[in-house]
Amino acid sequence: MKPQTLAVIFNASSCLTIMRMKNPLIKAFRYFVDFDFNKIFDRPDLPLHYRIVNWFFLLLTLPWPFLLFASLFLFDDPSNESKAYPIFILILIYPWVIFICTILGFKNFGEKRNLAYAFTILSALVIGLLIYEFIAF
Repeated sequence: MKPQTLAVIFNASSCLTIMRMKNPLIKAFRYFVDFDFNKIFDRPDLPLHYRIVNWFFLLLTLPWPFLLFASLFLFDDPSNESKAYPIFILILIYPWVIFICTILGFKNFGEKRNLAYAFTILSALVIGLLIYEFIAF
């Protein structure tokens, strides 16, 4: 194939055509990307308690690199290996769940307030499950 042919195949109009498809994954990606990350907390329509709770949950993601490093030592005890995998996976994904729930909550707060609170509750459940797993381990 000639380089000119590749340029024609991957031009901007074909990318726009792909973005207009009715695929639910592409819709979800566009819904997530169209968010203005610079103004996530500067919305006057959000109540103060909602912003404080979400800031608190986002602050709980700061120790994630240290927890991820420490979670490697969960596999040192061969007798508890079956318990180590769920805790490791939970530690691996918990900041991503909190980030996604926070962004979707802020994006949906204007039109679907109950859904926004559900995303906040989901963040709280993930953190609660992580704390419970560490205590029970």
